[in-house]
Amino acid sequence: MKILVISFSLSSGGAERFAVDLCNSLTGKHEVVMLTTDDDSVAANAYYRNELAGSVKYINLAAGSGHSVAALFGIMRVIRKERPDVVHAHTDLVHLVLPSIFCRGIKYVHTIHSVADYYLQSKLEKPLFRRMYERSVIPVTISPVCSLSYRKLYGLSNDVMILNGRSRPSSSSSAGSVREQILSFKAGKPLFIHIARYAAPKNQKVLFDAVKLAGDVRLLVIGRDFPVELQNAQNPQAVRFEGERMNVGDYLQLADFFILSSTFEGLPLSLLEAMSYGVVPVSTPAGGVCDVIRDGDNGFLSEGFSAEDLAEAMRRAVASAVDRKAIISEYERIYSMESCAARYEALFKSVVQ
Repeated sequence: MKILVISFSLSSGGAERFAVDLCNSLTGKHEVVMLTTDDDSVAANAYYRNELAGSVKYINLAAGSGHSVAALFGIMRVIRKERPDVVHAHTDLVHLVLPSIFCRGIKYVHTIHSVADYYLQSKLEKPLFRRMYERSVIPVTISPVCSLSYRKLYGLSNDVMILNGRSRPSSSSSAGSVREQILSFKAGKPLFIHIARYAAPKNQKVLFDAVKLAGDVRLLVIGRDFPVELQNAQNPQAVRFEGERMNVGDYLQLADFFILSSTFEGLPLSLLEAMSYGVVPVSTPAGGVCDVIRDGDNGFLSEGFSAEDLAEAMRRAVASAVDRKAIISEYERIYSMESCAARYEALFKSVVQ
């Protein structure tokens, strides 16, 4: 089976990380092609490029934007040339409009990586997308909350729900030096880790305010784009900014708790990475997070989205004992990339046959 996977780029986003993991899991058993639209001579667009397996054929359209006319027609040209059995898009559904009309005999799959409303750029797209999902494109949702949002938005019940998966991040050659630095910062206090870029949906002002209210805890922040003035406003003895890091496994091994303050989520890969190491998750009740975390069992959910609510969840987490081995077992059973890729492979086979 030949599978063509489409992504805007190989930047450091969750959908991009997932697409690379999935390609790497399917290659060898199948012929896999990765197509990206945005110009990968821009370093940020090629963040995960070196992690793509050598057996995966890589094509970059070098377009200025995935929404450009050049990108839309470029995707169709590649599909015509490669003639895959399955085209699997991790981008906007608009990328499949032309191919689904003019490149027949191919099965099209679109993974909706968040709540369905997030993918609608305008109300004018809704009737077109509904028609496509009903007739020519198989929708995949990544959590019960995302599935419900798809069914409510489009009035359809034909989505295939495949829970997100993630490979366990490995240790790097820097693990020793990271351990020395982070244990010194931790100083025997409960260590919370937050892995995300700075963005409005991540609601990070609430996170920093919650840390101030939670008591004598430490917060380690891994991610890009945090404003300098925001970093300077934090107590450096309580909050440490590491910037963007490829070696998150080195840090997760040292953390006690993983924390999110988001207003909405699909099913964040950073949460699954933390669970792969048995790090206890603490989060606001945001979207697909609530499908994973069972409050007081395998993690902690705040009552609401305020700093006070999140701080209370942090205090409960610190005062409780959660079985980290049980968290790892749950990850391996349900959320590993191995189990996720097997479900995608089964879907692709079922529609091609």
